Amino acid sequence: MSKSEKEKYKDYLRQQRETSKMKLIKSQTGSGKTENIGKLLKSLVLGSCIIAVPTNDLKKEEFKRLKDMGVKDIKMTPELAKLKDSNMEETQKYYRDIGVWKKRKSYLQEQRDRLQQKKITTDLTDDEKEDLYNIDHYLTENEEINHYFGHIVTTHERALNLHYELVTTHSLIIDEDILTKTCIKTPTLKLRYIENTFDVASEVLNGKSKERLMQKLEKIQNAPLDMIIPVPLFDIVYLTAKQREELEENIAETDKYIYNIYDLMQCNAIYKYKDPKENEIKVQCLICKRPPKMHTTILSATFDEKIYRKFFWEDDIEFVELPKAKYKGKIIQDCTITYSRKSLAKGKDKDETEENYKNAVSPILDVIREKHKGLPLITFKKYCKKRRISFWSY
Repeated sequence: MSKSEKEKYKDYLRQQRETSKMKLIKSQTGSGKTENIGKLLKSLVLGSCIIAVPTNDLKKEEFKRLKDMGVKDIKMTPELAKLKDSNMEETQKYYRDIGVWKKRKSYLQEQRDRLQQKKITTDLTDDEKEDLYNIDHYLTENEEINHYFGHIVTTHERALNLHYELVTTHSLIIDEDILTKTCIKTPTLKLRYIENTFDVASEVLNGKSKERLMQKLEKIQNAPLDMIIPVPLFDIVYLTAKQREELEENIAETDKYIYNIYDLMQCNAIYKYKDPKENEIKVQCLICKRPPKMHTTILSATFDEKIYRKFFWEDDIEFVELPKAKYKGKIIQDCTITYSRKSLAKGKDKDETEENYKNAVSPILDVIREKHKGLPLITFKKYCKKRRISFWSY
């Protein structure tokens, strides 16, 4: 990123801090959030949007449903398929887990180049061909998505780490509560491995950056047992691009067992205790991450307004609670299983025909229909006949 681009980005973020408003919309389950998101995207009222959902499976489902609704100019963020080469697969996963994303990208680029070069001089095996295709597809799609001006469907986790160009050109729509599962995490870590991580990082850093990092480690080391203690933040902006590159290189190459360095940098409170079973000092960390500063709308039936206001205390937040549907008559609810999409899909017969699959036949729901003959069944839209009641009616 050039200096002028950095200054432009800083100016934009400064303006966003002053003018952007986060909107929280509380809407009960089945109120037609996805349907209405689709209508808004088609109407072009919001401009380009990023829609963030909790998981990769939901990302694929949301993308398909929006495409089926006729939303055009839409992509979803890519995933790297499992690589056939076990060494490559373990290495890229390790880099991902310890948070060295730039190093992971350069590693995948190196492996792609190696396979492409090998392809020139000799025949690749079927596994090598598949790995080359998957790596190349992932890297290409990832680069395109970072500069894409259409709509994008992604996960909550990736929404916290958007490319700066997407922050400046898109609005963010977060489907479901992002705060308690993604923004706030409380992993339990071993103290000796935390020390390893900070030691490896301190070999690269110097000056104020190293001083801040070691102050954080000392605070963790000296914290009394069985008490919640705040620890100083180490903002990533303290690091230059060169320091970050050297840091990731050093962390990636160490033979010590370490944790995600960027997670530890963003830890702002700890609870330290001794685990009697393992005779080990452990640290439960409070790690808080925030979505980027951009026009943001959060849709959920479960979020707590007070928690959101405290977490985003310096932001201008508008809270909207949509009226709940009023029940007429009597609803019989079967609680034998969860009846989630996943549960209903598991209930499909293994020998089910392709035609039945297309018609979304679920033996589980057939049992419910038989049990309550003559009563309308309220379930997911794909399992309902036309003009019948579903969760997605509004």
